[in-house]
Amino acid sequence: VSGLSRAMPSKNSTEMHDAARVVQTAEPGSSAITLVSNSSQPTAEVQQVWRRNEKLTYWSNFFHMTMYTICFGGIFDIFLYHLSQNQQVLVTKTVAVGPLLPRMPALAVNTLSEYELTFSVKPSAQSSYPPESNCSEFFTCATSVLHITDGSGNGDCCKVGNRIPFVYFSNGTTRIHMTQDSVGQNESEDRKQYSVRQHCGGPDPLPLHTWTNIKIKASRYERSKGKMKGNASRGGLLMFVNGTKVCEVRGARYHMLPSREGAKLFLGSMQNPPLKVADLHIPASVEIRDVKYGKPASNFFVGLANSVQGLLSMALMYPVGWIGDKGNRYRLLRINVWVAVVAGAMVIVAELYSNVLLLFAGLLIFTLYQQTISALLGAVLTDNVTTERRTRSNLNYKTFSALAMALGPGLQLLVLLSNPEQDNWSDRTFQMLLFPGW
Repeated sequence: VSGLSRAMPSKNSTEMHDAARVVQTAEPGSSAITLVSNSSQPTAEVQQVWRRNEKLTYWSNFFHMTMYTICFGGIFDIFLYHLSQNQQVLVTKTVAVGPLLPRMPALAVNTLSEYELTFSVKPSAQSSYPPESNCSEFFTCATSVLHITDGSGNGDCCKVGNRIPFVYFSNGTTRIHMTQDSVGQNESEDRKQYSVRQHCGGPDPLPLHTWTNIKIKASRYERSKGKMKGNASRGGLLMFVNGTKVCEVRGARYHMLPSREGAKLFLGSMQNPPLKVADLHIPASVEIRDVKYGKPASNFFVGLANSVQGLLSMALMYPVGWIGDKGNRYRLLRINVWVAVVAGAMVIVAELYSNVLLLFAGLLIFTLYQQTISALLGAVLTDNVTTERRTRSNLNYKTFSALAMALGPGLQLLVLLSNPEQDNWSDRTFQMLLFPGW
């Protein structure tokens, strides 16, 4: 775009080709003017400028469309979906947990009323209590996989905030279960009474030495993505294993728990300290990785971002076209390059730091760039081709656009094929997919 030279005044192309032509020389910034009358052919110098501008228009459109499909294509919508969760990344690398292994220190987590907790687990053995154990008396014959608690009371059960949630295996198996507190629960109940009403579990054991993806979700019905069945209009609690729902506990009281800052996440059994009482559950023999806690993903957030872009594009359509017709569109395109630089810098920083406000500001500025280049490049192409070459030039323009729209997703496919996190994208994955476009 920066290399384009204004080879004729900014009038419509038919008028310029049918009337006397006033053509600027190929030197950018030169004030020398060549007059081309109706009765004469354009000079060789003028034709050279036209051909050069035509090629630059093709390549400008090619790189613009490549950038656009990478930065704001389908992957960007997935990124917006991911960003709406405002995830707390608690564990990334693999952590081994077991009865004979050192305990990992507790991790701080700010809990939410509505949330999604996701992690990957690989059972390494079937842990069990010794035969002489009295765990059955206290209803604690379970091996702990993961436990979030606010530490009140004994930290385990049954005050509100003790299990938000608690994930465990049945004794001597790898069958996964969860329990969670609810608003208004009877805090004087014992563990057995508590588990009868506030528990659900998967039907099958998890395979040994194989990674399994777990998701636990507490939400209103509207955010369940249609996964709550029957009369579940009040919402509830869901558990998924490898993307398949295995159980649910219905009721609004499960997604109305007050948020808690500085709650504790334990992998395996809880510890004393920081808790006041030792955990009665032994840790499960597992490896855990990619523990993330955040809001349920929002379709509304994705739709809002796309709608803002669309509405702004519609609002800018007429004024940008009018300015391009009345003014010097070549100068306007050069200025527009810097608009793209500012927008790109803002979006990159927003994606690095998950800053929603900065992201929306970058999208608004980018929309101005997008609408300007889309409106003016076609007019510039028409400026620089003769009437008999317009069909061919438009075909070339569309061909370059199609190639660019194929190249962008192709580059992203190469990134995905070289990335081991194909089913569980991290922030780094999104950066690798989106940043090359800029």
